[in-house]
Amino acid sequence: MNKITCLLIVLVLSSCQKEDKVDIPTYLEIDNITLDVGSTTSNITDAWVYVNDQLQGVYELPAKFPVLEEEIQTVRIKAGIKINGIASSRIAYPFYTSYFEDITFTPNETKTITPIVSYLNGIDFFLEDFEGSGLEIDTDS
Repeated sequence: MNKITCLLIVLVLSSCQKEDKVDIPTYLEIDNITLDVGSTTSNITDAWVYVNDQLQGVYELPAKFPVLEEEIQTVRIKAGIKINGIASSRIAYPFYTSYFEDITFTPNETKTITPIVSYLNGIDFFLEDFEGSGLEIDTDS
């Protein structure tokens, strides 16, 4: 019995190895996402962040978050909105283009990104002119 106990202690102590490598993240910071049309009513509230086409996360703007990547990576950012203004329902707005940037990730650095998105090609807007609205009555003598 004493030999088995000693063998178990030796096995347990020899199997415990301390891992020396600790991953240090690079921080990405996004203050806002701008719509290139210049519209002030875009209501972009979120950033959907992808690193090498893998979803990193969805972050409410302004955001600062860690990324555990190294060297040059492709970052794609989609503009997000609240569906019907409800805070718990969020989507990446399907009518905006994605923002792409190649970023060199260096541990313990903060990279600031200022994404600019635009409307997709082929989207037609119907703009209502409310100046002439109402009932027009023609009179003749």
